[in-house]
Amino acid sequence: MSIGRRVLDRRDQAAPSGIILGQLVREARERGVDVPGEADAVFAELNKRAGGALAAMIAATSAPVPTAAQLAGLVAAIPPSRYAEDVGYDMGNIASLAQRALADDAVLVAPADASFVLEMLADRGTALPNWDEAAAPPGAPMRDRPAAIARSISLEGADVLQLGFDAEGRLVRLATSGGELGKATREDSDRFSRAAFHEWSRDFPRRYGYDDSPNLFYRTTEHLQLEYRPTTA
Repeated sequence: MSIGRRVLDRRDQAAPSGIILGQLVREARERGVDVPGEADAVFAELNKRAGGALAAMIAATSAPVPTAAQLAGLVAAIPPSRYAEDVGYDMGNIASLAQRALADDAVLVAPADASFVLEMLADRGTALPNWDEAAAPPGAPMRDRPAAIARSISLEGADVLQLGFDAEGRLVRLATSGGELGKATREDSDRFSRAAFHEWSRDFPRRYGYDDSPNLFYRTTEHLQLEYRPTTA
């Protein structure tokens, strides 16, 4: 807090201190630690001083639960990545915020928002086809776009399944079928384990290309199961 006050007094860049102070205040309150009122006042002033996209980032990182609206605001405020290899750095903070949002039950009961938040976890580092001088990545979507695309594809007869891990390591699943978004649900950890997924990813799917062991696929995906049955063939 004293560092934040010093930043204000010296008129230094407010965003780095604001982000750190905001997260410290949030974590302290989550642990039941009393936070002095001055900390909130300093944080509010740092946020005001930062302005623009930086203020939006400070607000989202310090919020107990980042909302879909906050994520959409950040996506709109951040300049698009020029090269595909830059996406991981540019979108890393938003992906972390998206995982925190998915850990809250509120987003699960709003399927369109859940679709958007899950999309924020997607790998956007693959360049668009037919690039020439710059391997440009696809742009991040607006808030309602992922749900609209899922509905459109599902009307062609294919269910759309969106999957992503929340901040607590639980797999969140959202299915869209026949133009309708389903309810986002969390898979039971006994069926889909994040630890099992990381262990599997060390050798697979590459190993499937040369290992002819009997029933290899079924044996290696025992703990990578979904409680989901498609409604279309």
